Amino acid sequence: MGILNRLSDKIAGRPSSSRPSSDTAHLLSTLALADANGPATQHASLPYGFEWSPVPLDPGMTWMLSMNTIAQIDEYKKTTGLTLLQRMWEKRKLGHIDFNIRCGEWQWGVHKEVLAASSKYFEETFAASQHKGTYLTMIELQRCDTATAGRPDCYNPKYVEEFIHFLYNFTITPGVREMPEYERLCTLAKLHRTATQFRAPDVIDALTSIIDDCLPKFNENDGLRQQIGGPTLVDFARVCRWVFGQPEFPGLVWKLQLHLVSYLKENVASLVQSREMCEMLRECIFKELDKEDLKQQSASK
Repeated sequence: MGILNRLSDKIAGRPSSSRPSSDTAHLLSTLALADANGPATQHASLPYGFEWSPVPLDPGMTWMLSMNTIAQIDEYKKTTGLTLLQRMWEKRKLGHIDFNIRCGEWQWGVHKEVLAASSKYFEETFAASQHKGTYLTMIELQRCDTATAGRPDCYNPKYVEEFIHFLYNFTITPGVREMPEYERLCTLAKLHRTATQFRAPDVIDALTSIIDDCLPKFNENDGLRQQIGGPTLVDFARVCRWVFGQPEFPGLVWKLQLHLVSYLKENVASLVQSREMCEMLRECIFKELDKEDLKQQSASK
Protein backbone atom coordinates (compact mmCIF):
# COMPACT_ATOMS: atom_id res chain seq x y z
CA MET A 1 0.00 0.00 0.00
CA GLY A 2 2.97 2.30 0.52
CA ILE A 3 3.52 2.82 -3.20
CA LEU A 4 -0.16 3.71 -3.70
CA ASN A 5 -0.09 6.21 -0.82
CA ARG A 6 3.01 7.86 -2.25
CA LEU A 7 1.39 8.01 -5.71
CA SER A 8 -1.73 9.64 -4.23
CA ASP A 9 0.42 12.20 -2.40
CA LYS A 10 2.31 12.98 -5.60
CA ILE A 11 -0.86 13.46 -7.66
CA ALA A 12 -2.39 15.67 -4.95
CA GLY A 13 0.84 17.70 -4.56
CA ARG A 14 1.25 16.72 -0.92
CA PRO A 15 4.55 15.85 0.73
CA SER A 16 4.73 12.09 1.03
CA SER A 17 4.30 10.64 4.49
CA SER A 18 5.11 7.10 3.40
CA ARG A 19 8.57 5.69 3.33
CA PRO A 20 9.75 3.83 0.23
CA SER A 21 8.73 0.22 0.52
CA SER A 22 10.44 -2.89 -0.75
CA ASP A 23 7.91 -3.25 -3.62
CA THR A 24 8.71 0.29 -4.79
CA ALA A 25 12.39 -0.40 -4.69
CA HIS A 26 11.85 -3.66 -6.55
CA LEU A 27 9.86 -1.93 -9.29
CA LEU A 28 12.30 0.92 -9.86
CA SER A 29 15.59 -0.90 -9.40
CA THR A 30 17.64 -2.59 -12.06
CA LEU A 31 16.98 -6.31 -11.87
CA ALA A 32 18.30 -9.46 -13.48
CA LEU A 33 20.94 -8.96 -16.14
CA ALA A 34 20.99 -10.87 -19.42
CA ASP A 35 24.45 -12.11 -18.42
CA ALA A 36 27.19 -11.15 -16.00
CA ASN A 37 28.41 -8.21 -18.11
CA GLY A 38 25.19 -7.37 -20.02
CA PRO A 39 22.91 -4.36 -19.54
CA ALA A 40 19.66 -4.47 -17.60
CA THR A 41 16.71 -5.86 -19.54
CA GLN A 42 14.35 -3.11 -20.72
CA HIS A 43 10.75 -3.46 -21.80
CA ALA A 44 9.64 -1.13 -24.58
CA SER A 45 6.01 -1.00 -23.48
CA LEU A 46 6.73 0.36 -19.98
CA PRO A 47 6.78 4.14 -19.31
CA TYR A 48 10.14 5.86 -19.24
CA GLY A 49 11.95 5.38 -15.95
CA PHE A 50 10.46 1.98 -15.09
CA GLU A 51 12.43 -1.23 -15.27
CA TRP A 52 11.02 -4.54 -16.45
CA SER A 53 11.01 -7.26 -13.84
CA PRO A 54 10.52 -10.73 -15.38
CA VAL A 55 9.29 -12.27 -12.12
CA PRO A 56 6.93 -15.20 -12.90
CA LEU A 57 3.55 -15.42 -11.21
CA ASP A 58 2.93 -18.05 -8.61
CA PRO A 59 1.51 -21.09 -10.54
CA GLY A 60 -1.23 -21.31 -7.94
CA MET A 61 -2.41 -17.76 -8.58
CA THR A 62 -4.90 -17.05 -11.37
CA TRP A 63 -6.33 -13.76 -12.48
CA MET A 64 -10.12 -13.74 -12.79
CA LEU A 65 -12.67 -11.18 -13.90
CA SER A 66 -15.43 -10.29 -11.49
CA MET A 67 -18.94 -11.54 -12.20
CA ASN A 68 -20.06 -7.96 -12.74
CA THR A 69 -17.34 -7.39 -15.34
CA ILE A 70 -18.19 -10.65 -17.12
CA ALA A 71 -21.88 -9.66 -17.17
CA GLN A 72 -21.00 -6.25 -18.64
CA ILE A 73 -18.81 -7.84 -21.32
CA ASP A 74 -21.57 -10.32 -22.22
CA GLU A 75 -24.10 -7.50 -22.42
CA TYR A 76 -21.74 -5.52 -24.65
CA LYS A 77 -21.30 -8.52 -26.94
CA LYS A 78 -25.06 -9.01 -27.20
CA THR A 79 -25.69 -5.32 -27.86
CA THR A 80 -22.93 -5.13 -30.47
CA GLY A 81 -24.08 -8.33 -32.15
CA LEU A 82 -27.69 -7.17 -32.34
CA THR A 83 -26.59 -3.80 -33.72
CA LEU A 84 -24.65 -5.51 -36.51
CA LEU A 85 -27.58 -7.80 -37.28
CA GLN A 86 -29.97 -4.85 -37.42
CA ARG A 87 -27.65 -3.07 -39.85
CA MET A 88 -27.60 -6.17 -42.04
CA TRP A 89 -31.40 -6.30 -41.77
CA GLU A 90 -31.57 -2.75 -43.13
CA LYS A 91 -29.12 -3.61 -45.92
CA ARG A 92 -31.26 -6.63 -46.74
CA LYS A 93 -34.23 -4.32 -47.31
CA LEU A 94 -32.09 -2.34 -49.75
CA GLY A 95 -31.22 -5.48 -51.70
CA HIS A 96 -27.67 -5.90 -50.37
CA ILE A 97 -27.71 -9.70 -50.05
CA ASP A 98 -25.65 -12.68 -51.15
CA PHE A 99 -28.19 -15.52 -50.94
CA ASN A 100 -31.86 -16.29 -51.62
CA ILE A 101 -34.31 -18.73 -50.07
CA ARG A 102 -37.30 -19.80 -52.10
CA CYS A 103 -40.32 -21.75 -50.87
CA GLY A 104 -43.12 -22.07 -53.39
CA GLU A 105 -43.91 -18.60 -54.68
CA TRP A 106 -42.21 -16.93 -51.72
CA GLN A 107 -38.61 -15.71 -51.86
CA TRP A 108 -36.34 -13.93 -49.37
CA GLY A 109 -32.96 -12.28 -49.79
CA VAL A 110 -30.60 -13.03 -46.90
CA HIS A 111 -26.93 -13.19 -45.87
CA LYS A 112 -25.02 -16.44 -45.71
CA GLU A 113 -23.09 -15.36 -42.61
CA VAL A 114 -26.30 -14.81 -40.64
CA LEU A 115 -27.81 -18.14 -41.70
CA ALA A 116 -24.65 -20.19 -41.09
CA ALA A 117 -24.00 -18.60 -37.69
CA SER A 118 -27.40 -19.65 -36.32
CA SER A 119 -28.46 -22.73 -38.31
CA LYS A 120 -26.64 -26.05 -38.57
CA TYR A 121 -28.78 -26.81 -41.63
CA PHE A 122 -27.44 -23.82 -43.54
CA GLU A 123 -23.93 -24.18 -42.15
CA GLU A 124 -23.71 -27.69 -43.60
CA THR A 125 -25.36 -26.56 -46.83
CA PHE A 126 -22.76 -23.84 -47.42
CA ALA A 127 -19.89 -26.10 -46.35
CA ALA A 128 -20.85 -28.81 -48.85
CA SER A 129 -18.49 -29.01 -51.80
CA GLN A 130 -19.59 -27.22 -54.96
CA HIS A 131 -18.60 -27.83 -58.55
CA LYS A 132 -15.52 -25.90 -59.52
CA GLY A 133 -16.39 -22.42 -60.74
CA THR A 134 -19.91 -22.47 -59.23
CA TYR A 135 -21.25 -20.36 -56.39
CA LEU A 136 -24.35 -21.26 -54.38
CA THR A 137 -26.75 -18.32 -54.48
CA MET A 138 -30.15 -19.92 -53.82
CA ILE A 139 -31.81 -22.82 -52.09
CA GLU A 140 -35.35 -24.01 -52.77
CA LEU A 141 -37.35 -25.50 -49.92
CA GLN A 142 -40.24 -27.84 -50.57
CA ARG A 143 -43.46 -26.11 -49.64
CA CYS A 144 -45.84 -28.17 -47.52
CA ASP A 145 -49.46 -28.70 -48.47
CA THR A 146 -52.38 -30.51 -46.90
CA ALA A 147 -50.89 -33.90 -47.70
CA THR A 148 -47.33 -33.11 -46.55
CA ALA A 149 -48.07 -30.86 -43.56
CA GLY A 150 -45.84 -31.78 -40.62
CA ARG A 151 -43.21 -33.58 -42.66
CA PRO A 152 -39.68 -32.65 -41.50
CA ASP A 153 -38.56 -31.96 -45.08
CA CYS A 154 -41.47 -29.65 -45.98
CA TYR A 155 -41.82 -26.01 -44.97
CA ASN A 156 -44.57 -23.46 -44.52
CA PRO A 157 -43.36 -20.14 -46.04
CA LYS A 158 -45.24 -18.15 -43.41
CA TYR A 159 -43.04 -19.58 -40.65
CA VAL A 160 -39.88 -19.49 -42.75
CA GLU A 161 -40.41 -15.73 -43.01
CA GLU A 162 -40.92 -15.46 -39.24
CA PHE A 163 -37.76 -17.52 -38.74
CA ILE A 164 -35.70 -15.19 -40.94
CA HIS A 165 -37.03 -12.17 -39.04
CA PHE A 166 -36.03 -13.81 -35.76
CA LEU A 167 -32.49 -14.52 -37.00
CA TYR A 168 -31.85 -10.84 -37.65
CA ASN A 169 -33.86 -9.25 -34.83
CA PHE A 170 -34.02 -12.00 -32.19
CA THR A 171 -37.63 -11.14 -31.47
CA ILE A 172 -40.99 -12.10 -32.90
CA THR A 173 -42.75 -9.78 -35.32
CA PRO A 174 -45.31 -7.22 -34.06
CA GLY A 175 -48.03 -9.13 -35.89
CA VAL A 176 -47.40 -12.23 -33.76
CA ARG A 177 -47.16 -10.24 -30.52
CA GLU A 178 -50.57 -8.67 -31.18
CA MET A 179 -52.36 -11.96 -31.88
CA PRO A 180 -54.94 -13.35 -29.44
CA GLU A 181 -53.38 -15.71 -26.89
CA TYR A 182 -54.47 -18.97 -28.53
CA GLU A 183 -53.48 -17.90 -32.05
CA ARG A 184 -50.14 -16.55 -30.81
CA LEU A 185 -49.33 -19.82 -29.02
CA CYS A 186 -50.19 -21.81 -32.16
CA THR A 187 -47.97 -19.59 -34.30
CA LEU A 188 -45.05 -19.80 -31.87
CA ALA A 189 -45.33 -23.59 -31.71
CA LYS A 190 -45.16 -23.82 -35.51
CA LEU A 191 -42.28 -21.34 -35.61
CA HIS A 192 -40.50 -23.45 -32.99
CA ARG A 193 -40.89 -26.51 -35.22
CA THR A 194 -39.51 -24.57 -38.20
CA ALA A 195 -36.47 -23.54 -36.13
CA THR A 196 -36.00 -27.21 -35.25
CA GLN A 197 -36.13 -28.12 -38.94
CA PHE A 198 -33.31 -25.63 -39.56
CA ARG A 199 -31.47 -26.86 -36.45
CA ALA A 200 -31.00 -23.42 -34.94
CA PRO A 201 -30.28 -24.06 -31.21
CA ASP A 202 -30.16 -20.43 -30.04
CA VAL A 203 -33.46 -19.64 -31.75
CA ILE A 204 -34.99 -22.82 -30.32
CA ASP A 205 -33.98 -21.89 -26.77
CA ALA A 206 -35.23 -18.32 -27.15
CA LEU A 207 -38.57 -19.45 -28.57
CA THR A 208 -38.97 -22.02 -25.79
CA SER A 209 -38.67 -19.21 -23.24
CA ILE A 210 -41.15 -17.06 -25.16
CA ILE A 211 -43.63 -19.93 -25.40
CA ASP A 212 -43.27 -20.62 -21.68
CA ASP A 213 -44.50 -17.08 -21.01
CA CYS A 214 -47.58 -17.81 -23.16
CA LEU A 215 -48.68 -20.98 -21.34
CA PRO A 216 -51.60 -20.97 -18.87
CA LYS A 217 -50.67 -19.49 -15.49
CA PHE A 218 -52.32 -20.39 -12.19
CA ASN A 219 -52.63 -18.89 -8.72
CA GLU A 220 -53.68 -20.72 -5.58
CA ASN A 221 -56.52 -19.00 -3.73
CA ASP A 222 -58.20 -20.58 -0.65
CA GLY A 223 -56.89 -23.99 -1.65
CA LEU A 224 -58.19 -23.67 -5.21
CA ARG A 225 -55.88 -23.05 -8.16
CA GLN A 226 -57.38 -20.48 -10.50
CA GLN A 227 -56.14 -19.61 -13.96
CA ILE A 228 -54.83 -16.05 -14.14
CA GLY A 229 -53.29 -15.93 -17.62
CA GLY A 230 -52.70 -17.64 -20.94
CA PRO A 231 -55.16 -19.31 -23.32
CA THR A 232 -58.13 -21.22 -22.04
CA LEU A 233 -57.48 -24.83 -21.11
CA VAL A 234 -59.72 -25.92 -24.00
CA ASP A 235 -57.52 -24.04 -26.46
CA PHE A 236 -54.34 -25.18 -24.73
CA ALA A 237 -55.47 -28.80 -25.08
CA ARG A 238 -55.78 -28.23 -28.86
CA VAL A 239 -52.23 -26.86 -29.02
CA CYS A 240 -50.91 -29.84 -27.04
CA ARG A 241 -52.67 -32.28 -29.34
CA TRP A 242 -51.02 -30.65 -32.34
CA VAL A 243 -47.55 -30.61 -30.76
CA PHE A 244 -47.65 -34.23 -29.60
CA GLY A 245 -49.24 -35.36 -32.86
CA GLN A 246 -46.42 -34.13 -35.11
CA PRO A 247 -44.09 -36.63 -36.83
CA GLU A 248 -40.70 -37.16 -35.23
CA PHE A 249 -37.58 -35.51 -36.59
CA PRO A 250 -35.04 -38.09 -37.83
CA GLY A 251 -32.20 -38.09 -35.32
CA LEU A 252 -33.55 -35.04 -33.45
CA VAL A 253 -35.65 -34.40 -30.37
CA TRP A 254 -38.24 -31.65 -30.59
CA LYS A 255 -37.50 -29.70 -27.41
CA LEU A 256 -40.95 -28.15 -27.31
CA GLN A 257 -42.45 -31.57 -26.65
CA LEU A 258 -40.07 -32.09 -23.73
CA HIS A 259 -40.82 -28.63 -22.37
CA LEU A 260 -44.58 -29.22 -22.51
CA VAL A 261 -44.21 -32.57 -20.76
CA SER A 262 -42.32 -30.83 -17.96
CA TYR A 263 -44.99 -28.12 -17.78
CA LEU A 264 -47.78 -30.71 -17.66
CA LYS A 265 -46.09 -32.54 -14.79
CA GLU A 266 -45.71 -29.33 -12.77
CA ASN A 267 -49.29 -28.15 -13.33
CA VAL A 268 -51.24 -31.40 -13.65
CA ALA A 269 -53.39 -30.66 -10.56
CA SER A 270 -54.65 -27.47 -12.19
CA LEU A 271 -54.92 -28.82 -15.72
CA VAL A 272 -57.09 -31.83 -14.90
CA GLN A 273 -59.91 -29.45 -13.94
CA SER A 274 -60.56 -29.26 -17.69
CA ARG A 275 -62.27 -32.21 -19.37
CA GLU A 276 -60.50 -31.42 -22.64
CA MET A 277 -57.11 -31.51 -20.91
CA CYS A 278 -57.94 -34.85 -19.30
CA GLU A 279 -58.85 -36.30 -22.69
CA MET A 280 -55.69 -34.89 -24.25
CA LEU A 281 -53.52 -36.39 -21.50
CA ARG A 282 -55.22 -39.75 -21.86
CA GLU A 283 -55.04 -39.88 -25.67
CA CYS A 284 -51.76 -38.10 -26.41
CA ILE A 285 -49.63 -38.98 -23.40
CA PHE A 286 -50.85 -42.10 -21.64
CA LYS A 287 -51.74 -44.02 -24.83
CA GLU A 288 -48.34 -43.24 -26.32
CA LEU A 289 -46.62 -44.43 -23.17
CA ASP A 290 -48.66 -47.63 -23.29
CA LYS A 291 -47.57 -48.14 -26.90
CA GLU A 292 -43.93 -47.68 -25.92
CA ASP A 293 -44.33 -50.21 -23.11
CA LEU A 294 -45.86 -52.73 -25.53
CA LYS A 295 -43.00 -52.22 -27.98
CA GLN A 296 -40.42 -52.80 -25.27
CA GLN A 297 -42.19 -55.91 -24.06
CA SER A 298 -42.37 -57.31 -27.60
CA ALA A 299 -38.69 -56.55 -28.19
CA SER A 300 -37.68 -58.32 -24.96
CA LYS A 301 -39.53 -61.54 -25.85
